[in-house]
Amino acid sequence: MLGRFGDIGRARCVVLVCALTSTVVKLRLAATTAGTNDIIHWRDFAAGVHGLGPIDIYSTHFLTPYNHPPLIGWFLVAVNAIASHGPSARFLLRVPASLADVVTTVLVFELVRLRRSLTEATAAAAILSVSPILITVSGFHGNTDPVFVMFIVLSAYLVMRDRPFWAGVSGAIAISIKLVPVVSIPVIAVVLYRDRRRLIAATVGFFATLLPLWGPVVFRQWTGFKRNVLDYNGMEPRETKWGIVDLARHLHNARLVDVMVGPGRFVALGISALVPALLVRKRPDALAEGLGLSLALFLLLTTTFGTQYLAWAAAAVLILDVWGGAAYNATAGVLIVVTYTHWTNGFPWNQAFAVPFNRSEEHLGWLAWTVLLACVVLGIRRLWRWPQTPGRAGLDELTIMQALSGG
Repeated sequence: MLGRFGDIGRARCVVLVCALTSTVVKLRLAATTAGTNDIIHWRDFAAGVHGLGPIDIYSTHFLTPYNHPPLIGWFLVAVNAIASHGPSARFLLRVPASLADVVTTVLVFELVRLRRSLTEATAAAAILSVSPILITVSGFHGNTDPVFVMFIVLSAYLVMRDRPFWAGVSGAIAISIKLVPVVSIPVIAVVLYRDRRRLIAATVGFFATLLPLWGPVVFRQWTGFKRNVLDYNGMEPRETKWGIVDLARHLHNARLVDVMVGPGRFVALGISALVPALLVRKRPDALAEGLGLSLALFLLLTTTFGTQYLAWAAAAVLILDVWGGAAYNATAGVLIVVTYTHWTNGFPWNQAFAVPFNRSEEHLGWLAWTVLLACVVLGIRRLWRWPQTPGRAGLDELTIMQALSGG
């Protein structure tokens, strides 16, 4: 037993070293590059928060819609305050994502080793730590996608650790950063539903966090909030060069494209939320895999696209299948590096302005999407074959103590 715990400790050290080394690279990128045009939009948003506050910012219009949930306004308050003492806003905007990746990497290690070998868990975490997707999105692009991924994965981990209140808090923070992780909430909820005490504790944590953040915005700026956040369906969604919408465009079926980017986006949302929840309902020990499937499925079926969205599935697919996840991080990583090199007119990167994919980037996009599809299929197959588990959610107490606290 002591030997196994020692192996776990050494593996954790390897994972942490890989994650921290990658973080140095990301922070270096954040400090020395201008990033994408999203950084320009974020600086406009920060100026809006400075002038109007984190709630009334929804009352104004920007060149790009301020489509972020309420917690982001308070994040920009902090950015403005720190930037006034020296650090540049363009650097500060990329720090949270870079640091969040460290936590996500460690969480992936812990979650994978619950059901699979220590070698697989170490490989999954190491692959994630050096993923070109996260290095590019967190260190260069400048957006909050890796941060919400961290919080929703943390929520699942806290359920497994029998910390339902804090799992609820973490889930509420995730959807207060971006709405995307709402697809993962049903997976967590159906696992907690098996134990009323845990469900109540998680619900209290969720709403105790959500109501102070969302309440003032909903009551004071409902119109702007609904327009910019709840009704947002992407920039020029009919021109999306990714997945099912791009397929419909190549079929020259304009009516199908209109359906997909209209009511069809709610179908994609429903499938991504309900299929994993149904699969996990009688397999509560597969919570992590169900959460991974929800994020991967949503990226697979999304009717709009931005290169930063590739970060949604970077950790998720590694939880589902280590080697399939490695293939996704490699192919999507090549896509994002090639794309940003195009957008910055070559190395070294500095300022990137987004334009539609060219022909070679479209082909790389289809390759990454196909690999993602394979990961989703592998994930569904794994969950389908997972033994159904009677009783309360999660692992028994002794197993949790040995697996999560071991070494």
